[in-house]
Amino acid sequence: MALARFTICPETTEDNLDDWAIFVPERDGRLVRETYDSETRTGELIRLDGPLFAGGGAFAEHVRSIVPPTGPITIMVHGFQYAPEAAPVAPAQKAANPHSQVFHFEEPDVVPGGPLEIASHATPWPKRLGFADDDGQSGLAIAFAWSSHPAYRRGTWRDWLSSVSWRKRGATTYYARAYRRAPIAGIALAALIGRIGEVAPGRPVRLFAHSLGSRVVMTALRILAHRRHAVLRSVDRVVVLSGASHCGHARLALNEIMHADLGRPRIYNLMTRRDAVLEFWGRRFAAFVARDELAAHRGWARVNRLLTGGSVIGRHGKPAFVRYPHWLDIHVDDPAVMDAFDLALDGRKVDHWTLFTNPSFARFAAFLLTRRKPLTRYDLVFRHGVGRHAKSTAGSALTDNA
Repeated sequence: MALARFTICPETTEDNLDDWAIFVPERDGRLVRETYDSETRTGELIRLDGPLFAGGGAFAEHVRSIVPPTGPITIMVHGFQYAPEAAPVAPAQKAANPHSQVFHFEEPDVVPGGPLEIASHATPWPKRLGFADDDGQSGLAIAFAWSSHPAYRRGTWRDWLSSVSWRKRGATTYYARAYRRAPIAGIALAALIGRIGEVAPGRPVRLFAHSLGSRVVMTALRILAHRRHAVLRSVDRVVVLSGASHCGHARLALNEIMHADLGRPRIYNLMTRRDAVLEFWGRRFAAFVARDELAAHRGWARVNRLLTGGSVIGRHGKPAFVRYPHWLDIHVDDPAVMDAFDLALDGRKVDHWTLFTNPSFARFAAFLLTRRKPLTRYDLVFRHGVGRHAKSTAGSALTDNA
């Protein structure tokens, strides 16, 4: 098995923790809500209010059945606006289910990096990361699908148009609800990583996330660090593309990891010099997010915005005043980086999804995940000449904030 699938979603439409569960869908990604069947290996594994980090049961049984005897394990986490509850459809560009849209190997009607793929974001993530549809010879990739597509009708037109609604009326916007769902998915991700550590202690675990998926990953790392879980030593690399996690949230996760002192994952934060999506959401909602997550007064929220280095990690990188040496911010579309690693834009517009729809950028992300020796700042500066003469600013190819 080269690709294992998990779906994390609520039983109904509510966002209460006790309403969410971890499911194993069918091979095509179709959700199975019945109790887990050990013969078909599909169904509901466990609810998120259950014993996630201890005991046996169907959860431990299934994880044990999918983990190969050797090799690293890569977990892929998508971002905003995916609905794993939806039925899988073809072609991929018309799918709302992430198992159909990005967690697959097929490219039947899509030219790699072409206009159709860019418009639909129908990129086969496992294939671009170097996995093949085989029996596991190419390694194990885990498709972690979470419900980030809440109903449009939950918000009003005022919620969409007014930042005052976000800050003072409970943030019922479409994006706000997905942003608040991410930590719930983070709990499930932490439980999954923990189970992998139990059945395969010491096996390298690598995380790959895009956009709002970075908030899921940061939440999971923070939970594992807070619980002093030994599996944290096995999480050796994290690659984030256009991260939408708020800098304050990332700061809390990094501080928790350093305080636990069990292991420090090497985090590669891949950014582009212009990301209109992150610029809009980050600038519009950063102050509220700081208040909501850090329980800060409005005035302190503004101070926190300065202390954390901006709004989201995909715009300003690692939060300021956090001494975490294993975090590396890289502007992938900078000419110095593109020359050093033979990357190409080919006239394509750089946007929020370019880091995985562009084949050369995706290969660079796969290179960071699979390189036998981790890429370090020393390698970039002295072996590839990136940032040697650049100032340490957010606009440089290599942001020096370690």
